[in-house]
Amino acid sequence: MQVNIHTLLIALFLLFGHALRGDTGNHERYLLPEDTVFIRMGLFQERIFQHTLEPGQTLYSLAKFYALSMSELVLLNPGLNPNATRPGQRIQVRIPLSAIITQENAPRNNKAYVPVYYRVRVEDTLYKICRFYFNIPQKNLVQINKLVSIDLKPGQMLHLGWMSTDGISPTMVGSEEKDLLDNINAPLRSSFENSCAYTSSVLQKGPAQWVAQGKGSEDLIALHNEAPPNTVIMVQNPMNKRTIYVRVVEKIPATRYDQNIVVVLSPMAAHLLNLKNKKSYVYVTYCK
Repeated sequence: MQVNIHTLLIALFLLFGHALRGDTGNHERYLLPEDTVFIRMGLFQERIFQHTLEPGQTLYSLAKFYALSMSELVLLNPGLNPNATRPGQRIQVRIPLSAIITQENAPRNNKAYVPVYYRVRVEDTLYKICRFYFNIPQKNLVQINKLVSIDLKPGQMLHLGWMSTDGISPTMVGSEEKDLLDNINAPLRSSFENSCAYTSSVLQKGPAQWVAQGKGSEDLIALHNEAPPNTVIMVQNPMNKRTIYVRVVEKIPATRYDQNIVVVLSPMAAHLLNLKNKKSYVYVTYCK
C-alpha cells in the first residue's frame, strides 16, 4: 500500500504538534498527556524544565504544581516579575529526581503521565548523564532508549522516563533539592569558610552596584578593593536576609564607579540577592 507523504506529515504534526510548539497544559491543567517534558541542566546543576504559561494559568498555582516556593521561582527566572506574567511566557521550573519514573514503557494509566526527555550536549557522556545528572543505572537508560552504542551525539534525545500530570508533591523534593540558594552557594561558601578559618573577618556596609550584561554575566563574581583577586567574599541583602558568596576577580575601577561603592556584582549575583535598584545597600564580609 502506498502512503501519501503529505497525509503522513499532517498526521504526525497533529500527533506531536502540541509538544513541538512548546505548549504546556491548558486553562484547567498544567500538564496534559500529549505534552512532553524536556529537561536541561541549569547553571548550578539543577534539572530545569521550561513551562509555557497558558491562558488562565497563574504563577502562584504554577509554583504549587511544581512544589516550588515563589522565592525559588524568582531565583530560577532572572528578571521575572510575579505581578506581570502573560500567556506564552516561558517559566523555568525545577524537576526533582524522584518525580521522574524511570521505566521503558508508559505506566499503566498512560493518560496520567507525560514522557520526560533530555537533549545531549557536546560535553555529555552516557556515564555523566546517568551518574551525575539523573542517578539512573546506565543499563536502564540503554534499555529505555534501545541504544546500540554508549557513544552519544550532541542534540540526541534520550528518553528518561515519565512524570505524573498531577504535578509534583512536596515529599518528592529531596533534602539536597529543597533549598535552591543553599545548593548554589555551597561550593563558594565552603571556599569562604576555609579561607576564614584562621583569619579575622571584616564587615563592610554600603552600596553595591552591578555591571550590565556581558562576559561573566552568569557567574558569581565581583569587584572588590580589599579582598585579593580569586578569594571569596560573602554578600548579604539586609532587606531580605538573602546571602550569597562570590569570587573576587579584580579591584573596582575608580574611573567607572563612585568611591562609596563597596562591591560591584555580576548580574547573576545581583539577581540571587534580589537587589531591586542599580545601587542597593548590602553587607560585605571578607577575611584578612
